[in-house]
Amino acid sequence: MFKTLAKPSQMSELSLLFALTLFYCLAGAVFLHMTGAQPALLIYGVLYALPSFAAFALKFAPWWVYAILPVTLAIFGNVRNMTLKKAVSIVASIVLCSAFTFMFSMVKTQFPAAMPFWADDLFTRLDQLLHFGQNPRDFLQFMGWFGVSSLEKFYLNGWVFIATFFPALLIAFDPDEIRTRQFILLWAACWIVLGNLLALTFMSAGPIFVELVPGVDPDVHADVVGLLAREDAAFLLDLRNNLWDAYANGSKMVGTGISAFPSVHVGMATVFGLYLIRLGHDLRAQDAALHRHVPMHWAGTVAGVLIIVIFLVLSVYLTWHYAVDGYASLIVIWAIYVFLRRNSVYA
Repeated sequence: MFKTLAKPSQMSELSLLFALTLFYCLAGAVFLHMTGAQPALLIYGVLYALPSFAAFALKFAPWWVYAILPVTLAIFGNVRNMTLKKAVSIVASIVLCSAFTFMFSMVKTQFPAAMPFWADDLFTRLDQLLHFGQNPRDFLQFMGWFGVSSLEKFYLNGWVFIATFFPALLIAFDPDEIRTRQFILLWAACWIVLGNLLALTFMSAGPIFVELVPGVDPDVHADVVGLLAREDAAFLLDLRNNLWDAYANGSKMVGTGISAFPSVHVGMATVFGLYLIRLGHDLRAQDAALHRHVPMHWAGTVAGVLIIVIFLVLSVYLTWHYAVDGYASLIVIWAIYVFLRRNSVYA
């Protein structure tokens, strides 16, 4: 009965995910109440908006994105030897991940009720300070050769599924319990520490909302206006406008909260990138123990670094984030990961 109160190292992966989800949902409900929202009415409003949200989601993430987990499980999950307990754990983890991220979305929509946007000018100045007096997007003009809409869809499609269901993927496919528990904790920390605590403390909208939010200087971000005016940026502009309309009208649709610092996109890419790097490290250790020399472990390291760099660059080029948003996310997630690795209570 009190298993969920045990140390992380004494808990099963599913029990840990359940404990984190329960804690977060309770804390989220308290926050919603303190900011004047009625959770029951908020949930009703979100459910009422689900049909339009589903249509909007399918616009940038086709149906096959949401079929990745069952298809991958069928191909690589050794279904024939899967026990009922394992199958139940996978289904339960999907439900828990959905509940966790659903609550995150509800909490994020209430941020403006707790803290106004104030930090955009600060991060604009920090960006210039860290990039020799230049806007960091000035160094990314070469990306103009790529279609903006294609990059934006990749930015969203390549992130949303893994960001939402990463613990379920770990429980389904990773046989290493220590590694799985540590990365479930890191996944939750990304949502809570980056997406809630730091985001609420340093409320900022991001350069994409230039001319809409005070503090986003149109002169400094003239390239943002130019990018949004491109013909192939219509999808990005529509997405920006939908988010702003939801904020301005007080809509509580899933996924409509606005906050730039720090970047949860880069943070979650860092979580997944570190996982791939960790896999490469563990494979190298396994090969050494078995006196094998298989270079495949480098693939995990290279892939992990590339994922982090790609999402960091895209977050800046597509104008969603200041560069400092991504730098902060990378540093914080890395620090939490090192902490989890060095403390045996989480192993």
